[in-house]
Amino acid sequence: MSPTAIAARGLEEELDMMALSDHNAVGNLPAFFCACEAAGIVPLGGIEVTSEEEAHVLCLFPDLEKAMEFGAWVHDRLPDIPNDPDRFGDQVAVNENEEVLYEEEKLLISATTLNLDEILKRVRAADGLFIPAHVNKPVFSLTSQLGFIPDIDYDALEISDLNARVLAKRKILISNSDAHYLSDVGKRFTEYDTREVSFEALRACLRNGRLKPGSRPYRF
Repeated sequence: MSPTAIAARGLEEELDMMALSDHNAVGNLPAFFCACEAAGIVPLGGIEVTSEEEAHVLCLFPDLEKAMEFGAWVHDRLPDIPNDPDRFGDQVAVNENEEVLYEEEKLLISATTLNLDEILKRVRAADGLFIPAHVNKPVFSLTSQLGFIPDIDYDALEISDLNARVLAKRKILISNSDAHYLSDVGKRFTEYDTREVSFEALRACLRNGRLKPGSRPYRF
């Protein structure tokens, strides 16, 4: 599932904004930004961090540079467990022409040494968004790992089922494809009624906790 193919699929699904959020890695973000811009889609720099508690957290950033810096910080806090390509598959970073730049040696599905508070603090320092991922799932979620959703400063909670019931003090819910296969891109999306498609417009909608009045709904 290359960055170029992901952007092309997003265009087919009429998505206005997309984020690439590989597990504990940002190596494919530069190619993803190029592909999205060529397709007329607004790209977001993202990464799905596995916390020390083994909960997945979606971290989104306003620009590529901040996402890459955050990703390097996360990478340094991954254990030195080598990937086994025969068992877990190849872990490659590619350029905009889908040429392999390098293969990541560390096993990216490992949990980092970072707890939730440490991740949140660093995301805030980078002016990013902190969104616990697929909180209704029975694995790698806040509910599965902690048994509850703590009242921390998250920007939203991601759910994989639009009908899911979530027990949290604040219920700012989004739903995204969380795609691991190309055919899953765009299966789920969140609509924001804004006058523009941008990171700041997305942040404003999440802070409001509702759709922001505008000219038309945009899909992310």
